[in-house]
Amino acid sequence: YFFKIEPIKGRVLETLGGSYKVIAEVLLDVIDFYTPLENEQYRKINDKLIMASYYEYSNIRAWLNGYNGEEYNVKNYINIGFLDLAFSKQEESQLREMEFNYKIYGKEDNVTNDKVAIPSTDDMINTNYGFINEFKAPDLMRVIEPTDYSICRGAAILKSANGFSATYWLNSFTRSSGTYAYLVSNDGMIPFARTQYEYVGVRPLIQIEF
Repeated sequence: YFFKIEPIKGRVLETLGGSYKVIAEVLLDVIDFYTPLENEQYRKINDKLIMASYYEYSNIRAWLNGYNGEEYNVKNYINIGFLDLAFSKQEESQLREMEFNYKIYGKEDNVTNDKVAIPSTDDMINTNYGFINEFKAPDLMRVIEPTDYSICRGAAILKSANGFSATYWLNSFTRSSGTYAYLVSNDGMIPFARTQYEYVGVRPLIQIEF
């Protein structure tokens, strides 16, 4: 296949002093959140029990930022991650680390600081960003189109009168099960799915300073 390479278009969600919180306007790629090994119930890392839905130790986070995830059973993405391939060194120098702090079962703080992330459920119900404050109601503002590349990569798409739409992962932990992660569906609702599903896509989020 051949694809036309175009600049990534983004939507400004928030102005933060001299920087901007920006989310991609379209689905850029498809990747699993985390795929457990056969018969794997959890991972034990630094004496902690890590479930599949823990974003800090996910495949998608390592891929987005070009991290080596081998110590927590995902791939080594050094120099081949999204950050490495989508941004020049000059552009990368303009990115600011974003902090996400979320609790596991309401008890344990998990903090990540990354230059590239995927949105949280809090982002997707933030009325200041133009979204409705509801998980189970459709929201056209959350709906995005897939790129041709993401379709060829296996994105789950839905055709309607408004065109094609795609699903994408969120980084927030779901209390329903350690093997499920939240996502935005084709109609803009926020359900959850097994972390190993390969048809759910990526809608990157960055904070950039000009």
